[in-house]
Amino acid sequence: MYSDITRYISDAFRYDFNLIVEDFPFYQQLTPKMKTELIRTTFSDFKKKFSHFFDPCQQGFTNEFIINMYTRIFANNTQIVAPGRKFREMYFITKGHVVIYNTLNQGPFIKLPQYSYFGDYQILFDLNTNILFKTKL
Repeated sequence: MYSDITRYISDAFRYDFNLIVEDFPFYQQLTPKMKTELIRTTFSDFKKKFSHFFDPCQQGFTNEFIINMYTRIFANNTQIVAPGRKFREMYFITKGHVVIYNTLNQGPFIKLPQYSYFGDYQILFDLNTNILFKTKL
């Protein structure tokens, strides 16, 4: 139990990018160029892993998006979003993968690998999901 708690706290400090805006009010006082440099320097590894998402975006959007991200750690075989529910968050998979099931739960039909993301179109169009998302490690 102690090692799990330690890992979760460590991951939160490493991957809760929103700590910059929550704990350090100076960020909002930086110029756009300085914000970009801070994001580029601090989060370059994360940004590279999800370049397929961030590269087409404007820099200001990318900066705001990244600094508002936080970590969620799910145990194996955890249901993330059930069918008929709305997404409240977008998810970026940094470890493990997510398996998608149809509403009849007849087995998985898509596996989202590490460095994938999901929930984007459901949020943008305010849709209820019609599939089940579960974690797999």
